[in-house]
Amino acid sequence: MDTKEKLSKIRLEPHEKTASNSGFQLSRRTLLGLGVAVALILVIVIILTLAGGDEEIAATAPTATQPDATGQAPRLPTGGSTGTLAAGGYVEARRTALVWPGREGIVAKLHVIRGQQVKEGDLLLELDARTATAAVAMASAELDQARARLLRLRQGARAEELAAAGSELEEAEAQYADAKAELERLLSLGESELVPAAEVEAARYRADAAAARVETLRSNEQLLQVGTHPAEIAAGEADVARKEAALQQAEVNLDLTRLRAPFDGRVIAIELEPGEVVSLFDVGSGIEIADESEFWVRVDVPEDRLEGLELGDPAEVYAQAIGADPLAARVVEIAPKADRQSNTVEVSVAIIDPPPILRPDMSARVNITKSGGSE
Repeated sequence: MDTKEKLSKIRLEPHEKTASNSGFQLSRRTLLGLGVAVALILVIVIILTLAGGDEEIAATAPTATQPDATGQAPRLPTGGSTGTLAAGGYVEARRTALVWPGREGIVAKLHVIRGQQVKEGDLLLELDARTATAAVAMASAELDQARARLLRLRQGARAEELAAAGSELEEAEAQYADAKAELERLLSLGESELVPAAEVEAARYRADAAAARVETLRSNEQLLQVGTHPAEIAAGEADVARKEAALQQAEVNLDLTRLRAPFDGRVIAIELEPGEVVSLFDVGSGIEIADESEFWVRVDVPEDRLEGLELGDPAEVYAQAIGADPLAARVVEIAPKADRQSNTVEVSVAIIDPPPILRPDMSARVNITKSGGSE
């Protein structure tokens, strides 16, 4: 049997192809029907389960129509209006401050180290103050001069000054008389042409100068006798006021070279080194002080747990650093604004008697007992 005859025997006839395809389609429909049936059974089971759970909750939860042992209907739960709130947070010092020089300069000396306890007003660091010190000295000297001038104006002329002015005036009058007589002599000789005209003009110039000097000295003597004019005293007082303001400004600039502690606390960070150049806007470079007289823990409370929470509610703080014993605390702050991202409100509790081992940024767990809410 050749190859063509073999192929002709295994070829399907048209009616055989139809029967085979029909069998395949029947199997696919059967599987689809089974899948739909299984899905319907699962949906029915889930519905029955949920219905049974609701019936169980309805049978056990109190309702307004089910009286309790006292014969009154109990109040439905309000999402945690009473009870205890538990949340985690971190220990924080109630007050912290980052202080920096706030001016151009070079750090000359540090007076504290990290961890050191300081008092309000203690010196923390000094900038190079040579320029500021010189400015204070100059302003002080100028103020002393202005005050001396004002004192002299207020006191007026002394007796010896009046006497000296009178003697000087008499001498000037005598010199003027001699110059005038010499001029008259030369003028008489000039008419007979015995004296040159230039010599006559020179004598005239000396006589005029002597007369002017007499008038000036006479005016000065009169001023000394009358006393200082009020306008001069007012000008002297204004000059003193300007010099005082200049000295105060120079002293402020000098004080800015000395950084002091704003309150009692502990130095928790130092971001400056001797020799470092600082500027007016270099806020990050400074010394951080923490007031450890009071520690807070801030926690985020869900909005639906706020009801019944009031300022002054008692709390307990658990910190790993002190072991299992709780620290007594109380609610001191409830934020006036919620966080829209987390739907929480920040609540702060203050530790009543913090132990010395407690430090900022330690982790802590807080339990708050709510005293308010509906009864």
